[in-house]
Amino acid sequence: GKLMQNCVRCHGCPHGRLRRGCVECSGCKHGRLKQLCVRCRACPHGLVRKNCKECIGCPHGKLKHGCAQCGGCPHGKVRACCVTCSACPHGKLKRNCRQCNGCPHGKLKAQCSICGACPHGKLKASCAECTGCPHGKVRHACAICRGCPH
Repeated sequence: GKLMQNCVRCHGCPHGRLRRGCVECSGCKHGRLKQLCVRCRACPHGLVRKNCKECIGCPHGKLKHGCAQCGGCPHGKVRACCVTCSACPHGKLKRNCRQCNGCPHGKLKAQCSICGACPHGKLKASCAECTGCPHGKVRHACAICRGCPH
């Protein structure tokens, strides 16, 4: 059967979704997850934990927001309120506590976190709006442009 400990049902998760919960699914088929007894965790890009319970898909380019619903952002931007993006897609930014704001094309802005992995030629901005740097350089700690390892 599909019964699990704590009288919790197993719910299917599409391929590639995170297993959630305080314990791994036991007595369930591969890819199924245990419900309840969980905390909100980061989901892969495009996924959101609905009400901190189930892992569901978001439309392309959308990201979890407030542990509940998908929140849209402008192209190339991401936002996450109660969780950080655990696996940001190429060119996206990790954000902790603020909604994204527009930057000039090809630039990134972060108020409470830095870009975990900047693509070639992009900027890091840790405490101010991003400004232009020479090609291949990054703005670091609100100060100078420095080279970014590729």
